[in-house]
Amino acid sequence: MGRAAVSNWRRRHETFPAPIGGTDASPLFSLAEIEAWLHREGKITTAVEPLERLWPEYEALGDRDAMGFLVAQVGLRLCGEPGRPTDGPPAAAGVLDERQSGLLKRTLELAGTKGPAETFGFLLERWLRTHVRQIAVTPGPLAELMTDIAAVVHDGAVRSVLDPACGTGTLLLSAGRRWVDSEGGSGLAELRGQDRDPVLASLTRAQLAVAGYTGAAPPEITVLAADTLRADAHADVRADLVLCNPPANERDWGHAELATDARWAFGQPPRTESELAWVQHIAAALAPGGVGVMVLPPAVAARRAGRRIRAGLLRAGVLRTV
Repeated sequence: MGRAAVSNWRRRHETFPAPIGGTDASPLFSLAEIEAWLHREGKITTAVEPLERLWPEYEALGDRDAMGFLVAQVGLRLCGEPGRPTDGPPAAAGVLDERQSGLLKRTLELAGTKGPAETFGFLLERWLRTHVRQIAVTPGPLAELMTDIAAVVHDGAVRSVLDPACGTGTLLLSAGRRWVDSEGGSGLAELRGQDRDPVLASLTRAQLAVAGYTGAAPPEITVLAADTLRADAHADVRADLVLCNPPANERDWGHAELATDARWAFGQPPRTESELAWVQHIAAALAPGGVGVMVLPPAVAARRAGRRIRAGLLRAGVLRTV
């Protein structure tokens, strides 16, 4: 229910439970008391789903990263994969405190009846909804469109796909659905991702694990946590396809320290043109004949500061379509 509905209930019903914590502007209530009240008033007729009942314990961890890493651990453990070392806190590598371990155990027990995909999907959706203002997620339809474009433009088999700013992994999932599912796991050999946020990198790894790619030769999945422009973890990789929705309008992307970087084949990007740094990074990451599909703000195509680099991309035939 929305906050307005709850405010109305509190005002109109003397029997509505009193808050047990929080603030006047953002009160917290007892789930058991609220559920009992809703049943008495006939506003719900079924019991609260077990995962719904468990979610407040995730929120009680109180920290975006702690919650996110635990959600990722659920996905990985459900697929029989341990957490992998990252640059994040111990939880990123599967080292949990007693409270987190207990919550993880109870979640895995619930997953026995709900199923891995539904359990992990519920937790991830709730985590994203809770932190919607802090995290930019590539919408599913946009990811499918980008994958469709790549499939039309790319000639030949797609063996490797890279997303150097993978976020929660929507683009890699879309690529996996098309090239793994359509070819029985025999075509796509590598799915690679990187993100500077260790939480998002862990969630991407979990998403791809839960996707459960099968077949005679399922793709090798590698997702790493590091700042791509400053510390490219896939510097030796040349991908057939790069799908990317990079961060936009950044100023602190490494302009000064990367002044002589070999990726700037069409000129060093101005400090205000972080997007053109990503464009050149992706161009450098492509194998011969490879295709990169990116999401960029419209202004990137017209700003005066990036004119020389855009002209170079056009003359070289690197920029195919806007």
